[in-house]
Amino acid sequence: MSASTNPDLPRWKSEFHVVLPDLERRQVLLLPGDTGETLPTYSVEGRLWVGDSYEIITHLRERLGLAGDFTILRYLNLELSETERWVRVWLVLETHGEFAEPPLNGRWVEREGLANVSLVDEESRALLLDYLDGESAGRIVPLRAPWAESGWFAQASHWMTETLSSLGRSPTGPVQQFRNLGISSVLCVPTAAGWVYLKATAKLPLFINEGAFMAQLAERFPGQVPRPDFPTLSG
Repeated sequence: MSASTNPDLPRWKSEFHVVLPDLERRQVLLLPGDTGETLPTYSVEGRLWVGDSYEIITHLRERLGLAGDFTILRYLNLELSETERWVRVWLVLETHGEFAEPPLNGRWVEREGLANVSLVDEESRALLLDYLDGESAGRIVPLRAPWAESGWFAQASHWMTETLSSLGRSPTGPVQQFRNLGISSVLCVPTAAGWVYLKATAKLPLFINEGAFMAQLAERFPGQVPRPDFPTLSG
């Protein structure tokens, strides 16, 4: 009997702790809990892959009731237990519009206020302090992917929309985040002719530059391999 079908093993559980900053990224959202305040948190049965942004965002809207325009920016921490079969992820969202009021009946808490907050999960305190310190200092991590920094999604979305419109394939809906990892990011947008995808890849050792490789294949095999276009995005 395989491990995946062993009835004696617990079912996988995926738990997500959400760091939702305000538009200026100087405060984070905390919600009231039974023994203190907490980050917005939800869990699902099964092992939900951390890169499946579209599915995670769907859960954030349906399970948490989080409205507004947002995407996943990056992941602060991930804990995994293969024996107990659970995964815990702390993820940061990027908001693309200001909330009129703190969502989910929560409140905004700035860095100084965190010292006086009783948190249900003390493990989150150090992560939140480090995140807010980094945002306040404008900290740039050399190996951090461009799409893990604020503003990249807006630039990429604008490029997709402008490029498709110039090709006569104007989007019929908003650009959406499909997948998001440290090594790549995938966005998608609907058009009358079907979905169009954009994939950005990180410049990392041991990983091929997929765009450049595809361009070389297109030159060597014209008409058989599509030639990619390369957006110019800062960051």
